[in-house]
Amino acid sequence: MDRSSPESIGDARRAGLFRTALAHSGAPLTEAYRLLRDDSRCATAPALGLYGRIVDVPGDGGEGAWKMISIRDEIYVAVSYCRYAHARTEPVPPEGLIEFHYLVTGMASVGVDDADDVQVEAPNFIICYQGAGLHYRITCPEGPRRALALYVSSSFFQRLLDALGPEGDDIRARLAAVKPDELYNLQMRLTLDAVQAIERLLASPHRGVRDLLFVEAKCMEILYASVGVWIDSLNSDAPDEILSSRDLMLMERARAMIDTDLKKT
Repeated sequence: MDRSSPESIGDARRAGLFRTALAHSGAPLTEAYRLLRDDSRCATAPALGLYGRIVDVPGDGGEGAWKMISIRDEIYVAVSYCRYAHARTEPVPPEGLIEFHYLVTGMASVGVDDADDVQVEAPNFIICYQGAGLHYRITCPEGPRRALALYVSSSFFQRLLDALGPEGDDIRARLAAVKPDELYNLQMRLTLDAVQAIERLLASPHRGVRDLLFVEAKCMEILYASVGVWIDSLNSDAPDEILSSRDLMLMERARAMIDTDLKKT
């Protein structure tokens, strides 16, 4: 039984991100979207497997909103139009999703336990894949944030790699090498075409079902382009990283030591 008081639940939602706002702190993404789908305010196109709605950032108001859309429960889309009054953070449990995060404005960081280490700044995008036993934490600092996140199910992604044939083998091998306590991440600069496509998605003039259709089309364009950039980066031996939870904590300790030394000077 959850013995949290209503006040503590409210505080968590005001400090959290969309998983926390829709469900609770530590909720799986799939649970948050299930609750989103069951909301009467949701726009739906059942025959096409699309649903979504705008979710206001919880708090005192004026911090913006997230547009959250599901594409057949295989690609979960989260668009941020926010200006956070304070840093927001929430834990992320493993679900076997391949994550594509595109930052147009703002920054974010990923940490494990008490660490807060891997930084992403606009205009970059980062691909993440979390081991089956790794929980991490996403933190968005105070300030503006315009971003797009695509959370892709492993079944859809495997079908995509199968369709690519031998071109997808390097990506498949990279993901297969991730151990349960590791986080794969690859950060790359957004290409001009990708930035333009994301900007068009962020500036969608549509509403309701038309917006669902528009977002689906743009997300597929962006996803397929990103996989192409990923393949090219692996073929050119661009550095990617597989970090264990121990690596992330050691990085945080080193950063903290440097900060302490700088304060002494």
